[in-house]
This record gives sequence, structure tokens and C-alpha cells, in this order.
Amino acid sequence: MSRNKVGEIVHSSFTVPHNQRLIYRVNKSFMYNEELKQKFQQFSKEEDEDTCRFLESCYTDQSLFKDMAATFLRNFMSLTDANGYTGRGEMFVCSWKQLKCLIPTLAEENNGDLLDIGAGDGNITAKIASHYNRIVTTESSTVMQKKLRARGWECYEPEAVPWNDMKYKFNLVMCLNVLDRADKPLTLLRDLRGMVKPGTGRLLLAVVLPWCAFVESGNKQMQPTEKLDMGNATCKGRATFEASFERIVEKNILPLGYELESWTRLPYISKGDVNSPYYTLSDAVLILRPVES
Repeated sequence: MSRNKVGEIVHSSFTVPHNQRLIYRVNKSFMYNEELKQKFQQFSKEEDEDTCRFLESCYTDQSLFKDMAATFLRNFMSLTDANGYTGRGEMFVCSWKQLKCLIPTLAEENNGDLLDIGAGDGNITAKIASHYNRIVTTESSTVMQKKLRARGWECYEPEAVPWNDMKYKFNLVMCLNVLDRADKPLTLLRDLRGMVKPGTGRLLLAVVLPWCAFVESGNKQMQPTEKLDMGNATCKGRATFEASFERIVEKNILPLGYELESWTRLPYISKGDVNSPYYTLSDAVLILRPVES
């Protein structure tokens, strides 16, 4: 699974008009868990140059030719691969400045090994790659795999990752906007916990909320074979961002042996098309530490 897979649902899920303000705040009156409230970190677009530059590029990079080429290629391949060939559909999750605030040790050199699950074209990984000795990625798109290997990084098919050889190896594991498109999200969370280096290692997890899970199979959207305990805290249940966040943390993440160190809400931005320069969803971005047993 790739975070660039979001491009395949850009018109069905990225529905926020480009002229609507980007949402960074949470309504804490909708939350009852005081500890989760206290661990929230507030950001804003105005304080972040990388976000502003990306938004500007959404206007300058618009191309009718790219849109037409991707539409044509879509007849023969997935939209992720078509976007990879045409350079279309780039995503933005968080900036270097925001990452440093969430994970202060990123400012240090030689932070060990980094694992990025569903790395896409590698643009987000590249923000911090220079601070790590070894970069390992996973990616299902063959086009994106070539881009990742061209950067000099290791890249595996998701089904071919040598998990047993990677246990407790990584100082940072990133899983950005993959969980809600995984066929077995609970299994993925358990596997990722086993990849994080005890003590100093962290998991950087981003997930679109309210929760709306499905698995992409070609042009079809299938229900995952493994479901999280989300109750009605889903998009179908018309849940708020805050209710969905509390549910996924309390009922699904913490019971697996994670401690939540900090979290924030960021707009997950996709470069658009001739209809709109960009589209957005709301991401919960969490810093998780495995609890040592």
C-alpha cells in the first residue's frame, strides 16, 4: 500500500474545496480524555513555510496535459502508477519544522535507521533522510519502487518485507496514511511495533479521520478482512474528528502496547487537477512509543 494510493480516491474523498481554510485545530469540548487533550500540539499554516510553498506549487503545477495523460494511462494501469509516470498527484502531510516539533531528536545527525511503510514517491521520506544512516521503504507501486530505488534507498514489496530480519531495528518507523487502506490494520500495527528499536525508537503514524476504511483492488473498493474496533466513530457514523481520534487511540492503538507521546491535526493535501488546485483531508499525526514489557 502506498500513501500515493490516495490519488485513486481523490474525487470521492478529497472533497474539501480548495478555497476553504485548512483545518489544524481540534474542538477539545468534544473530547472527554484529559490526557489526550494535554498531549495535543497546535500548528498553523501561517507558521509553516513548507506548507505555504506546497500550496503555491499546487497552482503553478496545474497541467491539462498531465491530467489527460494520466486519464489515458489509467486504462492500462493503476492511477498511482499513472501519476508516477506523469508526475501528478503529489501529496503533502507535514513539514520538516512540524516533524522537528513532534520528534525533537530529528534535529540530530546520525539517528540510525529509518523505515517508511508505503513511501510513495519518497518526497516525504526525503525531508529527513539525511539524518539517518539507512533508509528502508516499502511500496506496492512498481513505478514508485523505481523512484525510491533511484534515490539509493532499499525498497521492498509489502508482501516481501523480511520482517524477522528487521525486528527492533529502526529508530523511526513511518506509516503515513496507509492504515485505513490496509487489509489487516491491527496486524500492521502489531508488526510495526516489532520494528521499532526499544527505548529510543518511535512510530510516526498518520491516519485520516473520521475513520473510513477500505481496500483498493483495481477500480474496486473492498472491505478489509480485519476491522478496527471503531463503533460508530466512523465517517459512515458521521463522527467528529475528535470522537474518531479518541476511539482509535483508546480501543485500538494503546491496547497493542503503545504509549502516545504527542499528536496533532494536520491537513493532508493532494495536488489537484483542472477542477481544483488541491484537495484536503484531515490527518491525525501521532508519535507513538512501544511500551517495554
